[in-house]
Amino acid sequence: MTQKEKIWEQLLQSNQALTAYEIAEKLNIDRSNVSRYLNEYYKEGRVEKLEGRPVRYQVPLKADNQVDLKDGIDVFNELVGYDESLKIPIQKAKAAILYPPRGLHTIIFGETGTGKSLFAESMYKFAISSNVLIKDAPFVSFNCADYAQNPQLLFGHIFGIKKGAFTGADHDQEGLVAQADGGILFLDEIHRLPPEGQEMLFTFIDKGVYRPLGESNTVKKAKVQIIGATTEAASTFLTTFNRRIPMSIELPPLRERSLDERYQIVLQFFMDEAKRLNRNIYVDRDVLLAFILYKAEANIGQVKRDVKLVCAKSFLHYQKQLDELMKVMQKDLPITVQEGLLDTRNHQKLNHIIDTKWKAVIFDIKENTWQWERDNQLFDKKTSQMNVSDFSNYITQLTHQSISETGVDEKLWQISNQIYDEAAHRLEKVYDERLKIALSLHLQTILERLNRNEMINNPHVNEIRKQYLKEFQLAMELAVKIEETYHLILPMEEIGYLTLFLTLEPEEKQENMTYSIQVIVMMHGESTASNMLVTAQKLLGIDTGYAIDMPLDMEVKDTYQQLKSFVENHLEICQKGLLLLTDMGSLNRFGDMIQEEFKIPVEAISMVSTMMVMEALRLSNMGRSLEDINQHLKVSIRNLLFSNTQMQKVQQKAIIVTCFTGEGVAIKLQERLEKIVSINEYKIIPMQYLEKQTFQRHIDEIIQQYDVRAIVGTVKINYQNIPYFSALDLFEDDKQAMFYRLLQEDISINDMITTLKGTLVNVASVQELLLLIQEAVKQMQQDLVLFVEPSVESGIIMHLAFLIDQLLSKQETKQRKFEHLDIFKKENKLVYDTVMTQLLVLSKRYHIFIAEDEAAYITQMLVNNRLDSQYLTR
Repeated sequence: MTQKEKIWEQLLQSNQALTAYEIAEKLNIDRSNVSRYLNEYYKEGRVEKLEGRPVRYQVPLKADNQVDLKDGIDVFNELVGYDESLKIPIQKAKAAILYPPRGLHTIIFGETGTGKSLFAESMYKFAISSNVLIKDAPFVSFNCADYAQNPQLLFGHIFGIKKGAFTGADHDQEGLVAQADGGILFLDEIHRLPPEGQEMLFTFIDKGVYRPLGESNTVKKAKVQIIGATTEAASTFLTTFNRRIPMSIELPPLRERSLDERYQIVLQFFMDEAKRLNRNIYVDRDVLLAFILYKAEANIGQVKRDVKLVCAKSFLHYQKQLDELMKVMQKDLPITVQEGLLDTRNHQKLNHIIDTKWKAVIFDIKENTWQWERDNQLFDKKTSQMNVSDFSNYITQLTHQSISETGVDEKLWQISNQIYDEAAHRLEKVYDERLKIALSLHLQTILERLNRNEMINNPHVNEIRKQYLKEFQLAMELAVKIEETYHLILPMEEIGYLTLFLTLEPEEKQENMTYSIQVIVMMHGESTASNMLVTAQKLLGIDTGYAIDMPLDMEVKDTYQQLKSFVENHLEICQKGLLLLTDMGSLNRFGDMIQEEFKIPVEAISMVSTMMVMEALRLSNMGRSLEDINQHLKVSIRNLLFSNTQMQKVQQKAIIVTCFTGEGVAIKLQERLEKIVSINEYKIIPMQYLEKQTFQRHIDEIIQQYDVRAIVGTVKINYQNIPYFSALDLFEDDKQAMFYRLLQEDISINDMITTLKGTLVNVASVQELLLLIQEAVKQMQQDLVLFVEPSVESGIIMHLAFLIDQLLSKQETKQRKFEHLDIFKKENKLVYDTVMTQLLVLSKRYHIFIAEDEAAYITQMLVNNRLDSQYLTR
């Protein structure tokens, strides 16, 4: 390739205008020669100059509305993401098709299933619609992997076979190149071409001539635009291809596309299946959520196959049942797709796309569209009457809910267990554990209805009493327990429904279901985790569970490697899920990393005790699912009810003022605070302190509505890592200054995002990066019960943002060295390990390596700038 051709290729592959100096630097060509060639291109009308100094050059692209489209429609607009993730690939594709005289040879990079074949077909359709190719121009597709093991046959298939070339070749055979003459030849898996095929293809690309297999005297000519596709990375692809095929296009994997695009893709696939089967399809909301959120290793191709699979399964069921609609429900999904529902972090993001009140989507083949159906109430709005025949369906709905999400009180959960324990003894029956969950949720709805003075009509109560006399009498007795606990009277209609709960039998499928949730205990210390696990195993009389000890001199990465090795060696038994029980929140981040790396469901809970380990092992041995165990433990532990997600929903900031009476000192402190802080910004909440647990419950209620920044009072309060200041502190200047600094906000994260968008150029999303770093820095402080001033926190976030952006640029820069690193790590072991854990999460997310020296600098920032520990609760 000549220097002039290299310059042209560089301009084509660039997404922005370039100066002569920039091109000279990239291609290692003399700048004066670059300027000369650029001016020649300009005179020929092949490039345009941009105003300003230095002069910039770019290849002009026709605007979409200037392209001569035969049907007036841009075929690329049919692709999901044409104006988002595929915008740049489509611009390049159009440039490759429209470039005179017959377009540019192109190679499409992308993982398996990213839609390379469909994209190539769209390029062909665009060439037809824009008059570059005639209407009947051929589009020939061939997968090079099909004949990769037989180079001679592959060679003949592409370039043709001359009669007599080998035994059995009794006539001339036309090759794909000849078939594609005047059109496009699409070579999928082009990297699988053997050396002989590559050499002939390059000759054809360079000169437009080729020889069929066995032909030695004459050459043939053809005008063909080559579009290749490969799953190989662009950076590792053969340089011979890169040199001869000027246009390269990279398609993004599904995981890098927005949730909105994934939503549109899934809808389109279901609509396609409805048309293919000539049936309307009813798809449950959870099915759609699962397909949008699950991790499809083979990208869009896998999503398409999985949609076909569930539709085929649903169609068979539909034919047997002769239902009016063909329904796709969660139970029809493969477990890999159902795992998408575990991605609760993205559920909230989908609420703006899929309304929470929508129950299902119906794909209507007659209207060629889809429409959402709103959720229906189980109870009739007029009579609040439940049909007894639907009771089993009602139970199924309840058991698919999680206790923590519905807010069931722990007391209700205990009552449900007591009711079923008593019923199992009196009626000599074995009840399914899932029924206890269902009963607790049902009891909650009873209490809510009674509080609203709503009565339920159960016309079948007498029928129930006669048919299930023994269960009805027991329900009457057990109702007294509920009435005494909540100081109310249960109507006879409600007792009738309670009776039905006692008549239910375990479902056969539940008996056959064998969960094998692996419980792993991870703790700091020489043998802390091992001792706790052994104690729990002996008390329960079982030997399941696994412990990982983390001695104080062990590196965080080594601990993670130990966990990773366990999963690798026991991957088969870990498929149902993994529950991590840790002593500190920092180790919980290992759960996300393991889930991402091995594609298995993982849950993590911190601040564990021996009792928690026992309960986790007991539930695992009972066959409970990971979700059930996780939710059950969270209901039992008060300090896990306030997650970061809940705190993000808080609107107004608040300060709690407390004393023993709720008056006197509290009122004086409130008056003092109103002079220090803005009453428009802060809610001052006086509270009476009588008993510790009651007071903590009151704080729990306040935390759900307010962002509690501090507690001020006459009684030392240690709760939820909320900074505490004594009453006297507000009357001392230096302590008051500390209090004031703690409440101040520095640069908001939104301001950072807006400011740095044009500066951080090596990350796909500045917003995502800064939010992830903010979460990591806050998690460091929360895990360590260590707080810094807002300005320091902002500084750490910005420092990490620029560090990650620099590492992503892959430019060689001198690494900072932290003086006396080993000594510093030992002296600040706990803080350093916590920081390193959070940085490890960021490293894996962005595929970079953050050195130990940088972790030490972050640790130093936290240690040297921590607020006075006497104000921080422990």
